[in-house]
Amino acid sequence: VFSWWFAWRYYKDMQGSTLRPLVRKWIAAALLFYVLSGVGPVLLGYCMSHHLGQVVYFNSVYFFLHFQYNGWFSFALAALFFHIVVKQAPAWEGNRGRWLFRLLAMTCIPAYCLSVLWMSPPQWVVAVAAWAAVVQGFALLIFISLIWRCRHRWPGLSGESKWLWRLSGLAWVIKIA
Repeated sequence: VFSWWFAWRYYKDMQGSTLRPLVRKWIAAALLFYVLSGVGPVLLGYCMSHHLGQVVYFNSVYFFLHFQYNGWFSFALAALFFHIVVKQAPAWEGNRGRWLFRLLAMTCIPAYCLSVLWMSPPQWVVAVAAWAAVVQGFALLIFISLIWRCRHRWPGLSGESKWLWRLSGLAWVIKIA
C-alpha cells in the first residue's frame, strides 16, 4: 500500500515540475511498473494461503522481480539518463528517443513471458516472449545509434561519472542481448 501511495504522490508532484516531456514519460512508466510489481507479493500471499503450488509461487516471485528490474529500475534509470543527456544532446528527445521509449514501454509487460519459459509454457507464450525479445533488440539498435550520434556532446561529467554511465549502458546492452 505504501508503494502505491508513493507512486501516486510522486506522479502528482511530477506534474508541476519543469521536467522535459520525454523524462516525464520515463518516470510515469517507471511508476506504473513499480505499482504493477506490487501484484507479485499479493499473489504470493494468496498462493501460499491457498496452497497453489510451486509454479504459481515461482511465477509470482518472477512477476515481482521482472517489473522491479525491467520496469521500475530500468525506466527510472532511463529517466535519470534522459534528464542529464537531453540538455546536451537534443537528438535524444527527437523521433529516435520517442521510439526508444515506445518500444521499451510496449514490451515490458509481454517480456514477462521470458521469465516463465522455464516451465515449458504453451506456444503462444513462447511467441509473445520471442516478439518482446525481437522488439527490445530493435530498441537496443536505436539506443546504440543515439549513443553514436551524440558521442561528442556528452555533458561535462567527471571521469568517474562517465565510467559509471558507460558501465550502466554496457549492463543494459548485455541485459537486452
